[in-house]
Formats: sequence, structure tokens, C-alpha cells
Amino acid sequence: MNPETFAEWLRRQGHLVVHTDSSYWYSAGPRVLQAFPYHWQIRPSNEEIRTLMKEHGILALRYSTPIDHPNGKVSYHVALRRPYTLDGLNSKARNGVKRGLKRFNVERVSFERLAMEGWLLQEDTLCRQNRLGCMTQAEWEQLCRSADGLPGFEAWAAKADSNLAAALIICRINDVFNVPYALSHRDYLRTHVNNALFYTVSCEMLGREGIREIFFTVQSLDAPPSVDDFKFRMGLLPVAVRQRVDFHPWLAPFATPMLHNLTANLLKHSDGNRLLPKAEGMLRFHVQGKRSLAEQEWPKCVDPLKEELLEKYEENVNMNYLDECQLPNLPKFSEGVVPINSQSFVGRLKQILAVPWNYYFKRWLKKTYHLVSEVRSEEKGAQPANEIVFNTGDWVRVRTPDEIRATLDPFKELKGCAFLEGMYQYCGTKQRVLQVMERFLDERDYKVKKVKGIVLLEGAICHGTPGFGRCDRCCHLFWRQEWLENATIA
Repeated sequence: MNPETFAEWLRRQGHLVVHTDSSYWYSAGPRVLQAFPYHWQIRPSNEEIRTLMKEHGILALRYSTPIDHPNGKVSYHVALRRPYTLDGLNSKARNGVKRGLKRFNVERVSFERLAMEGWLLQEDTLCRQNRLGCMTQAEWEQLCRSADGLPGFEAWAAKADSNLAAALIICRINDVFNVPYALSHRDYLRTHVNNALFYTVSCEMLGREGIREIFFTVQSLDAPPSVDDFKFRMGLLPVAVRQRVDFHPWLAPFATPMLHNLTANLLKHSDGNRLLPKAEGMLRFHVQGKRSLAEQEWPKCVDPLKEELLEKYEENVNMNYLDECQLPNLPKFSEGVVPINSQSFVGRLKQILAVPWNYYFKRWLKKTYHLVSEVRSEEKGAQPANEIVFNTGDWVRVRTPDEIRATLDPFKELKGCAFLEGMYQYCGTKQRVLQVMERFLDERDYKVKKVKGIVLLEGAICHGTPGFGRCDRCCHLFWRQEWLENATIA
């Protein structure tokens, strides 16, 4: 079985399914897509995400990405690999398996039987997890019947006498068995029904030829953390990943900690709402995913790996990275600038407008402006300027302030590159090109971006901004090649 068979199962249930370069996606909620197969860790490009959202009217995406990715909430997959034996379990789990196998018979069952009798188990499972509103009986029956006849899909159950006590839906995708659904009834939990079912099916699956691992689940958005405790007691292992929730650029500016807190408070007083728990989970993952690994709340199961992973994937994170804070008629930085009083209303407002949560709104505003400007330029028959090319080691002269101001838009930018107030002190000076930029990590949204026409100059360093005062980080300033002209050594 390949991912396309799994996609057919989802289509039969009425889901939208889309295939892109990095993965498959299905409609996990209204205008929300989730990537599958679930065990894949993907790195979709920004262009792929934008196209996916634009062509299908999608508001949000959810997917797993490697732990070394610069963005995403620390999360985990639950998986199992060989060897898996009874002797390898702790004494409590081992005794539970032995007792469960004496009480229950574990065998394959038909999807039709699971559709008819399995709802009592699924309903009780959702009730215990406080997620009863996320599925109806009709949806469960359609889910089971959609898998009937598809290669790679199997239903297994533990039976007490003639009654189903617990069940699993499994499917093979290439060399990995997935377990999309596990269900049981509380009446049989004390007699270790799940121990018997998980152990028997796991041994059966791992014993088949060509199987690398069994993938059980990805950390849930809305289920309590305890939902996976039983799996870990049964010898399954957590795999540290990052889960990303990407919102549409028009929604991203509003996906803030404040909105998440509001949603979480509403959830406390909600009863039976199907969408609110998922919305709270997506906002929580999105908000925490903007933080560095060290600042995030780590799930308990992967917390022991925190120190090792932080050392291996050390990040250079500055959450207070400024987009721009430019004030007219300020003295040069070499003469010293007294920072704005952060306690004053104007100073505080400028700081609020500079922090990363507002980055997406600014980007949308700038994009809208440039789209309008491009349309007007086309109507006037404007021709694009010839591209200027400098190389590393070239000597250049920074153009005059008036020449540079003539290139800037109302945001004091040229093609998205800001000209900061501290850069005026270099106007008219001769500088040497240190590096021609092609890629850089943008710490406003923690994405590696490709650029053209931008260079770094030797010794042209940013020492701070008027709004925030001195900064000792000593970053090189970004220069558009249009602000420079060729120069010769005197």
C-alpha cells in the first residue's frame, strides 16, 4: 500500500485530498488541512504553502517537521520498532499482557462488524478523553466502511466472549504500519484488554516482511497529555519533532497569545462544541511554535531529551528583532542617540509596533501597497530598471541621501529592504563589498529566505535604533545595490 491508497480512504469519507511536492494533505476541519502520512516529517517551501492556501481557500495547515526546523512547537510522534518482546516490558506491563491474554481473544474482524459494534467503544473512548463532540456515530460508520476492500487496511479486536472489548484500525503505508484509531470500553480496562490487544497486534505487524516500524500517533491538539501514557508503558517510544500550524497571512497577525488565552477561557465554559477545542489547540501550537526550543513548554515524554537536543540544534534566536523604527531628523549614531523613554506613551507604542506579532500584518500591508503600485506602473507603461551587479571585494560609494530617499517607498524600503536611520551616516563614503547576499535567516518569522541585489559592506555595522537605543550585537547592515555606485581606489 502507498500513500495514494490512504488518500482514497479519506476521499471516501468525504475529505478534500491534495497532493503537493512535500506531502499529501486532507481536510481535517473547515478550511484546515493536515499533512499525511502522519509519520512523515516534511519541510514544505513558503511558495508551496502559499499556493496551497490560495488555490484551495485554506485558512490553516498542520504538519510535522524535524526538530531542527527553526519554527514549530516541540512535539512528538509515538512509534515502535524491533525488538519487541514480552521480556522487554516492565513487570507491570508484562503482567498486564499475560492477564489480558487469558481473558480476551485477539483476532481480525471485518470493517462491517467494526462499523456496527465499534461505535460503543469509540464513543466511550472519546468520552474518557473529553472529546465526545469530535465525531458522530454516522461518521464512525462511514469511516469503517470506507476502509473495506482497500489493500493494506485491517481491523483487529479483542473479544470477551462474543463482544468487542477493544479494537484497532491499522493500515500499511510502504514499510510503516499506521494506527489511525485505537478504541476500547471502560468496562474492560481493569482486566487489561488494551495490554493484550496492543502487544498481540504489535508483534504480528513487526513480524511481517519489509516492516520498519509501527507509527501509532502524533501528539493531539485537544486530547489530554495522559492519552499517550498507556502507550509508553507498553514500551512505545516518543520521537521528538516539531508540529507546525501555519495560518493564512491574513489571519496570522491575529493569532496572538491574547487570542489564545481568550479561546482557552471560552473552552472552559463550552459544552460539546466540536471546533473550539481544535481552534484552541491550533492557536496554542502556533503561538508556542514562534518561540525558541529553550523557551517552549516541552511535553513530559520528551523533556528528558531537552538538554541533548538543545545542544545539538542550538538556535540563534532574538525575539525582540526589530522590523523598523525610523524617526526623521535624528543625529547620527556615531554622535550618540538617547533612546526614547520606554515608559512614555509614544515610546511604548513604538515598541509594541515593532515586535514580531505585528510582522505579518505589516507584511500584508506592504504587499497590498506594492501590488497597487505595480498596477499603476503598468498602466503608465513603466519599464523595469536595469539590474546592478557588484561582487565581493568591489569598491563602492554610497549614494547621497537625496538619491536614496528617491528610491524608498512610504515604508522607507526598496523591494522589501529597509533603509534605517543609522545608514545615512555612510552616505557619500567609499566602502568595500564584504559579501553578496543569497540566503539569510529572518528572525521575525524564523524562515530562511533567498534574496537578490543585497550586499554587506565591510565595517557598516548596526549599533542600535533610535526607538530602542544601543545594541551590542553588531549586525551587518543590508544594502540594496541601487543605493551604491562603482568607485575606484583613490
